Amino acid sequence: MGHRRDGAREQVSGCPEGRPCSFRRRTGCRRFSGPQTVIRVSVRPRRTPLSCLRVAACRSSCQESKSAADGGVIAVRRRDLERVDRAVAQLELPTAVFKTCPWQPKELIETGLRQWLRCCGSAMKSRQVIGMPSRAVDEAWHGLILCTVAYSAFCDKAYGRYLHHHPEGAATVDVPRAVDPMAEQLGRTVIAWTMVAQAGEECVLWDMDRRVGVEHPWGIDLSRVSAIETAATGIRLGRMATHTPTTEWST
Repeated sequence: MGHRRDGAREQVSGCPEGRPCSFRRRTGCRRFSGPQTVIRVSVRPRRTPLSCLRVAACRSSCQESKSAADGGVIAVRRRDLERVDRAVAQLELPTAVFKTCPWQPKELIETGLRQWLRCCGSAMKSRQVIGMPSRAVDEAWHGLILCTVAYSAFCDKAYGRYLHHHPEGAATVDVPRAVDPMAEQLGRTVIAWTMVAQAGEECVLWDMDRRVGVEHPWGIDLSRVSAIETAATGIRLGRMATHTPTTEWST
């Protein structure tokens, strides 16, 4: 066999005892007098292949780039929603808005209309179609749309494009989510609200019609609203922690 010296292995070939040549010279071993060959085999430490290092570095770089990109998307969406909030707050509603909306108090319906327009901003940024939960607010929205100049200017300022109205059953083929069941669309409205609501802000849309006395009220059951809000908030907080933008709205 052999012995190690300074990271190398010295092996003697030809000695039946397998002893190194230095042992034979030192002790006068004559059991084998034939030629001896000393073979030095260098032992090098194993190294990680350069290709593996490159792959690991590439994966780390890709993960960092994706995290930065997702964080950038979230920041852009936040700025967009802030722009919508400012435009909605600055919107002056003409008296004609309430021409076909006889219910009272008008201040409550106006609050609902502004909340609806904010929800629409969130839905448009995520390419979602949401459902109108209040007939009273829907009538006020119709009145605003009829003020074509003011409404068009508002849409440009708030959304950067025109906010269309798709009555139930009259959506065009290029808006597939507009033909989803109304229950699903209303669920997405709740999700949109969770994305725009200020801390402690109450949404008046869910039971607006009952509060203003609409004969055949629309709306969303408040227990369902609570369940959707809880689930949506948990999902959104998880995505914010991982800097992942929300792309799917399911209820």
